[in-house]
Amino acid sequence: MTNYYEECLELLITYGRDLPLSIRNIYSSLSKHHHITWDIVEMYPDMPWDYTNLSANPNITWDIIEEYPDIPWNYQMVGINPNITWDIIQNNPDKKWNMHMISTNPSITWEDIESNMDKDWDFTNLSINPNITWDIVNENTELPWSYYYLSRNKNITMDIILDNPENGDSVHKWYYTSVLQNPNLTWEWIERNPQGILNQRWSYGFLSKNGIVNWNIVSKNKHLDWNYYLLGSNPSIYWEDIVSNPSYGWDFYTVSKNKNINWYIVQENKNYLWNLNNLLSNEMVYYDRIPDLYILK
Repeated sequence: MTNYYEECLELLITYGRDLPLSIRNIYSSLSKHHHITWDIVEMYPDMPWDYTNLSANPNITWDIIEEYPDIPWNYQMVGINPNITWDIIQNNPDKKWNMHMISTNPSITWEDIESNMDKDWDFTNLSINPNITWDIVNENTELPWSYYYLSRNKNITMDIILDNPENGDSVHKWYYTSVLQNPNLTWEWIERNPQGILNQRWSYGFLSKNGIVNWNIVSKNKHLDWNYYLLGSNPSIYWEDIVSNPSYGWDFYTVSKNKNINWYIVQENKNYLWNLNNLLSNEMVYYDRIPDLYILK
C-alpha cells in the first residue's frame, strides 16, 4: 500500500513545474507533514520545499540541522520542533530563537521555565503547552496565564473547571468556546450535564466540529442545531454518513478536509465540488493508486 503523501509527492515530482501555483504551493503543507522525511527531501533537492515549515517537521532533528548549515532553516520554526530541547537552545545562543514560539514546544518542561524566569516566556502559549498542569497554574497564580488556552489544555479536566468557578475575586476566567474544544469533554459528560457549562447552554453548532460527535449521535438528536458545514470536516463523520444523507447540506469545501476521505472516494465521486487544496492538505488514509488530480482542476 502506498501512502497518500507519497502519491502526492510522486505527482508533484512528475508535474511540479507545470502545475498551477495553487497546487505547487501544496509543498508548503507537505514540508511540515510527518510523512515527509529528510531522505525524501534529499532525494528530490530541486523541488520547491518550504524550509520554514520543514524546520518544524518532527522528522527534522538537531543533528540534521547541524549537518546542513547551508539550508535556510527558520529558527523561529525550529523552536517549535519537538526534537529541540532547552539544552539545545541554551547551547546555541547565536541562533535567532523566538521565545514566543519556543513556549509552545512540547519538549519545554516546567523545570526549564522555572529555572529560567529571566527569559521572555510567552505565558499565553505556555498555557496550551502539554507540560503545564493545573497544580503548576494554581501554585503560580501571579503569572499571566491565558485562560483562553488553559480552557482547552489537555491537563485541564471538566471537574477542574467546575471546581474552580469564576467569581468576583477569582483569577479563573474560563472561556466557553475553548472549553468546547477541551479534549476531556465527552458526549457522555454533555448528556449528564444538559444545562451546559459556565452558565451557558451547549452550542451544538460549535460542537459539530468536535470529534466526540459522530453520525449516530447526530441522527439520534436531529432536533439539535447542528452545523453541517462544520460537521463535514468532523473526524468522526465518515463518507458513508455523508453519501447516505445527501439532504443535509454538506459543503465539500469542508468535506475535503475530512481525514476519512481517501482518493478512491474522490475518484469514484467526481461529480462533487471537491476542494483540491484541502484534499492535498488532508492527511488521508492509505490508497494504492496514484490520484489523477487533473480531474479537479
